[in-house]
Amino acid sequence: MTKFFYAPYSFENGTWIKNLCFRGRDLCVRDTIVKHLNATLIEVKPKESGFGNVRRNGSATGLRAEVVYGRADIAFITRFLLPLKVQYFETTRVFEVGTYVGLVRRAPEVPEILKLVLAFEGPVWLALLATTLLFPLAWAGGRADLTKCVFLTWGVLVQQGIRLPSCGLRHRMCFLLWALFTLVLATAFVAAFTDLLVSRVRLKDVDTLDDFLARGLTLVIPGSLKERDFSERLRGRTRATTHDMGRALAQMSCAVGGCGPRRFEEVLLAPNVGLSGSRVSAEWAARLARFCAADGQPLLHLMREHLFSYLGAYEVRSGWPLLGAVDAATVALQEAGLPQRWEEYSEMRAQLDGLFAKAPTDGARRLAPAHLQAAVFLLAAGLAASVAVFAGEQFVWWWRQNVLKTTEKDRRDV
Repeated sequence: MTKFFYAPYSFENGTWIKNLCFRGRDLCVRDTIVKHLNATLIEVKPKESGFGNVRRNGSATGLRAEVVYGRADIAFITRFLLPLKVQYFETTRVFEVGTYVGLVRRAPEVPEILKLVLAFEGPVWLALLATTLLFPLAWAGGRADLTKCVFLTWGVLVQQGIRLPSCGLRHRMCFLLWALFTLVLATAFVAAFTDLLVSRVRLKDVDTLDDFLARGLTLVIPGSLKERDFSERLRGRTRATTHDMGRALAQMSCAVGGCGPRRFEEVLLAPNVGLSGSRVSAEWAARLARFCAADGQPLLHLMREHLFSYLGAYEVRSGWPLLGAVDAATVALQEAGLPQRWEEYSEMRAQLDGLFAKAPTDGARRLAPAHLQAAVFLLAAGLAASVAVFAGEQFVWWWRQNVLKTTEKDRRDV
């Protein structure tokens, strides 16, 4: 008994072909093992669709029912090893070591009015604001206009010309170095800030379970994992349902082949809910979601923090005499690295068939204002040092003009 590890629909000449599937990884493993054992392959059609589950009383559904009830010898589809399940059937050697991740909606786009606020972190904005307000105070001793001083400060930042006052006290190296540093930074700052205003910017995506709690989301886990002993970090933060990643993929494919992308949000993008599944299946779901999107933009996001690691193997009927031979064949395939090659080939065929469009990557990162935070912070620190020098000069000048001259005049009078 077998089933395609991945069975996305393909299309030809713009028409979806629902029954056309390319060879997946597990299908290649099955054919190779059958050829190695020189055995006759008889495929058994499951009575129920889906991967199925095993209940506590021993009853089974879906593909698992065929193995548990002895109607099939082996199911060539990778399943998680759970302590409660293996008492009703046997398994091959561990064939896959993977991680279980969460799949959530991408963060919404930042409103236009908030792009200016979210360009920098709070401390950077505070440093810029404080130094911008202190700069005119240092120039106040020269009877300079307050508004002009503010515009002068920000004018330097946006690469405007600088005209120094005629007063010799302000022709200081500190101010000149700060101005030179600002002019060098201005080109990158203006380009990044302009790109920020014209491009689509999103809020921070959900990457950890703590982000789930902060945003009030609910993580949905497969019903087959209800009996799994989750760690204390997961306990109480998830709810189990029967809608696992495999069923979501099937529903998504049905939506694409039937009613098109209009049904996609009704199928998967439920509000305040995140699905979970193996990293491989989650990546395929995210790619299929991007293909369904009208603008081709990613709709789903994979969490960086994985929920747990798992061991995957093929399920076998209890007492099957060929289990040892299958184990030896799977070990030989793993040592040769063929399963990974087949999986990559399956993905390549999907791209050639036009199902998934591979996002172009040129290895270059777009410059953003966030990349200039350290430079802008140093700019503010240099401006603060300049303000301190100006304030010190003004105090010394005032002390010499008022206190020192007054003292000398009093001495002369005496």
